[in-house]
Amino acid sequence: MGVIEIVEKILDAFLVAIQEEDTNGKNIVLLAKKEIIKKNAFWKLDNQGHNPSSLIPGATLQMQYEIKWYKEHFTKTHKKLGKRGSKWLIKTSKACFVFAMLIANVAFAASTTVSGVLNEDYGRPILLEEIAFHIFAISLLVYLCFLGTTLI
Repeated sequence: MGVIEIVEKILDAFLVAIQEEDTNGKNIVLLAKKEIIKKNAFWKLDNQGHNPSSLIPGATLQMQYEIKWYKEHFTKTHKKLGKRGSKWLIKTSKACFVFAMLIANVAFAASTTVSGVLNEDYGRPILLEEIAFHIFAISLLVYLCFLGTTLI
């Protein structure tokens, strides 16, 4: 496809790859060079501002080719922005993780501390028989499960 960086990586990793040839006897370097020449020629403009892409039959095929070209062009021209965005995303995710850990600590403390006053005779909560106590305990358990999943 004419992507020299990939050819360089392949040759760095497997120098013997240069010996491989296609059915026409062309190796990886010759094939990549041919694609680069085709791409450069394909986007060369004439005096009226036309290029060979206008010769592609059908609007759908032309749009498909132009989308492919746009993706390649966008990737090449936005490398620095992508790296900055990646760094920002990592920094933000670390901050969110710390915040989630703080919330997890509070939720864990709430789940291990029995709500309400304890009955002195039995050591059980007075509200143990109340529906609201059971709803609170179950919702806290569900919350802890979701929180644990989020942290993982």
